Order: sequence, then C-alpha cells, then structure tokens
Amino acid sequence: MVAAARGISLRRLEQSRVFVPNRGEAFRLVIVAEDAVQMSEEVFAHQKRLVDPYTGETGDEFVFVCSPFDLTIYPASEPDPTQFPPFFRKAQIDLLLPSTEAAETAWTVIYGEVCELVAAMNRNDRLAEGETIRCGAAVAESGGSPEESISLSL
Repeated sequence: MVAAARGISLRRLEQSRVFVPNRGEAFRLVIVAEDAVQMSEEVFAHQKRLVDPYTGETGDEFVFVCSPFDLTIYPASEPDPTQFPPFFRKAQIDLLLPSTEAAETAWTVIYGEVCELVAAMNRNDRLAEGETIRCGAAVAESGGSPEESISLSL
C-alpha cells in the first residue's frame, strides 16, 4: 500500500531585537506553517492568556505542536468555550526569547516536532499485514457446481 504524501512548509521569519515592557530586550521568532498537502496548516496549539488584568485584554499563547489526535479535537482559529482544555490551533507562532541561541534552539525543536507530526500522520495511513483466520468450513475448490459449494459451506 502506498503511504500518503503529506507535507508542510515552515517559514521562519528573521529574528529581530525588540523591547518588551517589564521584560527588557528579547528576540522575536515567528514561524508560519504554509503549503500543507493533505493536512491542516494549523498545527500549533494555542490558548488564550490574560495580558492585562486591568483592561481584560487577552492574547494567544503558543503551547505545543499538535499530534495527529490534537488536529482532530481542537478547533482552528478560536477556542471552543465548551471544551476543556480550551486549546485551539493556528498556522503561526510568535515567540519572544531571551537570546539568539534560545531562538535557534526553539526553531530546531519546533521544526523537528512538525516533521514528526507529518511522519506520524503518514504512518497512520499505512496498514500492516496482521493475520488471516477463517471461521467455518473451508473454501470449496473451483470446478464444482454452485450447489456443491453451498452445501460444503453449510
């Protein structure tokens, strides 16, 4: 059996130094999933997080790279308020990291996890030969009449 040819591209936007209030300088790493083949581009699980307790402003926080199962249970774009945990999927992550080394490590880990997701989805499509068993009488040899075949199987 031919395995599915799933795939996805990850585009890494260049790191830039940014000033983050109450955190100081950080390096921004943005990763965009695109050009997906036979799978969703929304492979990054997020959750809503309170950004400002005074205004109630929330933001999307990257949590993990989805598994094949996660792709089936978590909605894309916005969380389902009736689901717990209220994760949802997006095609992009935006991370603030303390150094270029941390950004490089994050890129390597995330890229590897997305590649493993694609490999796992392709593995799920392959059927391996298990065993064959027969219940009841043996199959009649060809050459007999249909009535003989029926009577042999009774």
